[in-house]
Amino acid sequence: MKLEQHVPRRPKSDCSVGDFWLLSFENLRRHVEDSGGIVRCDYGAPARGTASVVVDIDAPRERVFAALTEPSQIDRWIGKGASIDLEVGGKRDYGWEGEGPVKILELVPNEKLSHDWKHGDEPESIVTWTLEDSGGGTRLHLVHSGFGDDRDTEDFRTGWLKHIIWMKSTIEKGEAWSAPELVSADWDEL
Repeated sequence: MKLEQHVPRRPKSDCSVGDFWLLSFENLRRHVEDSGGIVRCDYGAPARGTASVVVDIDAPRERVFAALTEPSQIDRWIGKGASIDLEVGGKRDYGWEGEGPVKILELVPNEKLSHDWKHGDEPESIVTWTLEDSGGGTRLHLVHSGFGDDRDTEDFRTGWLKHIIWMKSTIEKGEAWSAPELVSADWDEL
C-alpha cells in the first residue's frame, strides 16, 4: 500500500507553502537563539470556515496593540507603506496594493481591533484581533471569519501564524530582529 493513499490531499497553494517555511524558519531561529515561545502549527484537523490563531507574547497589551496600530511597527512584520486612521470607519492599509484590510470596524484600545479584509477574488471577510493579559504578557487571539462553513481556510491560518510570529519577534526582540527571506518562491521545485 502506498503512503499517498493515507495522506489527505488539499489544493496546492504558493501562499501556504511559503508561509509555512517562513514560519518554520522563524521558529527554528527562536529555538536556536533559546528565545522560547515558538508558534506551533497543528495540521491535524483542517481549518474550515474560520482561521483562528492564539499566541502568547511576552509584552504588555499596550506594546502588542502598538504593533497592530502604528505604521512603522506594522511595516516590520506584515507590510510596507502601512497607514492607519485609528478610528471606527477609518482606513487601514498594509501597503499591499489594494489587498488586505480596508476599514476599521471595531476599536477598543489595548483590547480589540476588527477590520474588514479583501484578498484577490475571495469574498470580503473580517479579521478580529483580541488582546488579554496572560502570565505577565499578552495572549493574542486572531479570528478571520466570513468565509462560509465549508471553505478551506488553511492558507489564511498558516499565513496569519507566520505574520503573528514575526510580530511576536519584533515586539520581543526589538530592532535587532529582521524577517527571514526565502531565495526561491518556485514551490513547484519542492
